[in-house]
Amino acid sequence: PQNYPNLSLLAFAQKLFSTCELLRPFAPRTAEIYKAFTAYKYSIPTCGAIMLNKKRSMVLLVRGFYSNKWSFPKGKIDENEDLAHCAVRETLEETGFDISPYMHRERYIEKARKGYPTCRLYVALDVPMDTKFETQTVKEISDIGWHSISNLLAMREQADFKSVQPFLVKLISLLGKMKNDGKSVLKLTAKGFEDAVTEGDAASVQRGAELLQLVQRSGSGEAADGGGAQSREQEL
Repeated sequence: PQNYPNLSLLAFAQKLFSTCELLRPFAPRTAEIYKAFTAYKYSIPTCGAIMLNKKRSMVLLVRGFYSNKWSFPKGKIDENEDLAHCAVRETLEETGFDISPYMHRERYIEKARKGYPTCRLYVALDVPMDTKFETQTVKEISDIGWHSISNLLAMREQADFKSVQPFLVKLISLLGKMKNDGKSVLKLTAKGFEDAVTEGDAASVQRGAELLQLVQRSGSGEAADGGGAQSREQEL
């Protein structure tokens, strides 16, 4: 197997279409078909979970089997599948953990970027840190582990955590709102932290970290409304 050529999906499709008798009539249109497939692939929403420990200081991440990059557990939605059901199913497949008792349907963060599918992550609170996570997938997940939010904030330049960073901005803001820790605190810190992630302002990163500490210190970790209030965060 190590002697097999390493081909991109397009190059593989071109070889397949040119050698397979059934597909050969479509060989001249391989690039066109591939482009249509890619557009369809990136139109399918993905759903997953941001799993937090009781202190709101750690998040659970999974590492890809081939990419070696860390991300939140998530996956593409099936046809006619409910968004929350997709999040529960994908998280269970990737971590072996059922988040349904720990999440609320209206407590999620959603992001949409041009050229990428919309991603909705439901926030699951108070996940026990001593849980033994075990993926149910085959050659999709190589590792599962808890990561400090503070450490992740400091690693915003590392490619291995690139897909995690945009959600941390919204997560910290959402936790602040759930804690009802004061609009003045949010006004001073949340916007500055969001600028920091995109512009690299070290001082603003510090303000964002201070907000995180306030959220973690403000109580035992129970949401002010029990999780029932809508807390959708969307960025177009």
